[in-house]
Amino acid sequence: MSSDASFLQSTRIDSRGARVVSRVFAAGGAALIAVTVADTLAAQVVVVAVLALVFTVVLGVLYNRVFA
Repeated sequence: MSSDASFLQSTRIDSRGARVVSRVFAAGGAALIAVTVADTLAAQVVVVAVLALVFTVVLGVLYNRVFA
């Protein structure tokens, strides 16, 4: 019975990791579109700075949820 429980636990962690990876790729695609749409260099710098801050916070939160 303990092997079943450990298998379920590893599956749950793997599915969480897959969700994290898919969210990061989706956010990366959105970031690429936002930088492409921004027409001036100043707008691109602002978009990249905001996205870097958001990525840092989101990845920190997701890391704590997955590996805590």
